[in-house]
Amino acid sequence: MLMLDSILEASTDHLLAEKVFQPDDYGVSEGQVLTGTLIEAMAQAVAVIQGLAASSQGDHPPKGMLVGVESVEVLAPLNLGRRLNILVVITRQLRPFIMADGAIFQDGNLVVKGCLKFFVGGRPNEA
Repeated sequence: MLMLDSILEASTDHLLAEKVFQPDDYGVSEGQVLTGTLIEAMAQAVAVIQGLAASSQGDHPPKGMLVGVESVEVLAPLNLGRRLNILVVITRQLRPFIMADGAIFQDGNLVVKGCLKFFVGGRPNEA
């Protein structure tokens, strides 16, 4: 399930994307976006950074996986049908591990924040 609708800005260490969740979307239950779904959206944004970096060098994206989540906080309720801005920043790379801080904003307000940890193989067949 793709958790990003569009990419607004991207570089080798950060990505800003947007997503609008609707009531019948995967990861929405009883009118609320599940925390795991928000974590997945931030994880997919980190995957896009890795894919764009590999593509810019004529390579295939490396395989990887989310291996840890730290201090994820939902600070305010999210409104369905309204745009979320998803910002991830890679804060540390000690290959094959990557750490990224994630933040989700709605209407300019921080609504979710957390730190994600990934294992990322150097080549597409290493993970």
